[in-house]
Amino acid sequence: MTTSSTNNSVFKGFFEKQKLTGPNFIDWYRQLRIVLSIEDKLNYLEQPIPPAPVAPADPTKTARAKKAKLLADIHNHMKELQTSLEQGNMLFNERKLALENKKTTVEHHMTVLQLWTDKNLMQIERDSAQIEVVVARLKAQIAAYLVEILDMVSQDIDEAFTFSSKRAHIISLLEAFPERHMTEMEGRYTHQLKEIETLCDSLRSARRDLFSYIEEKIEALKEYNSDKISAIHDVSVSEVLQASQPSSSSAAPPPTNATEAIEAMENMNAKLVRRKTKSTLEDHVVELKIKAHLGEMHDLAKQYFEATTAIYKKKYHIEFLLEMLPNLQSEEMNAHLSEKVIDDIERMKL
Repeated sequence: MTTSSTNNSVFKGFFEKQKLTGPNFIDWYRQLRIVLSIEDKLNYLEQPIPPAPVAPADPTKTARAKKAKLLADIHNHMKELQTSLEQGNMLFNERKLALENKKTTVEHHMTVLQLWTDKNLMQIERDSAQIEVVVARLKAQIAAYLVEILDMVSQDIDEAFTFSSKRAHIISLLEAFPERHMTEMEGRYTHQLKEIETLCDSLRSARRDLFSYIEEKIEALKEYNSDKISAIHDVSVSEVLQASQPSSSSAAPPPTNATEAIEAMENMNAKLVRRKTKSTLEDHVVELKIKAHLGEMHDLAKQYFEATTAIYKKKYHIEFLLEMLPNLQSEEMNAHLSEKVIDDIERMKL
């Protein structure tokens, strides 16, 4: 009995002197082990040292830290976006100039192609083979330039998607702020966000115009097709580039005699037919259109998700306010509003 009382007094004295405050847990636990060891009671602690208890977070401090992180994220993203915007505007203007040059070259080649085609109609069959070789080469060169234009269109699609995604991400960060702060932050970055939207609209508009231009030229090339060079129409995009032979002159000079012309034409057609694939110039246009539509669908899906989320937030807020009404009309009004919200969402899905 005396031993038990002594042990109790020892432990009582320890707990009175060694107060556990949370941050001092490690030292407190170490002292406890010493006392238990002296009293031969160390077996009471069969488990390894537990982790120190986490002090409850200060809500105000947590809110400040969250706001500071949001501000830093927005600042960094806006800085990156501003740099990308400057580069995007510069590249857009450079590509616009390059596209004009490509289109000028295509128009020149189309004019020369028309001249050679008209000339072919007035020649005897012996000279016709020479002209058809030149016509085939011109068509390959035109197709190669169209492929280069399509490559620029592909770059425009990628850039528009990148800018749109970055803009949407920044807007989502802004919406994480309380409404009063969000309005202030949006006002601060309105100019940059508007610039991004304008650039994306310009890229989309240019893309639509170029698709129409490419399709128009593909149809024009079909009109110059003949039985002897029909293989040109089936050549893949990559093979068109290989078959094209750019020249500083407006048109390549014809072979010296009809035999060489026929042989050159047969070699070219054999090469094109041998390397023919299913991916034609027209297929390339369709693939890029699909790519553009997928990017726009992605943007619309995000907008739909954000709109639906906003609607439900408003609905819950209205329900909260309705609960504060003392009369029974609140339930009827709540049911009416719920049905209206659901109907609106279903219409959005359609």
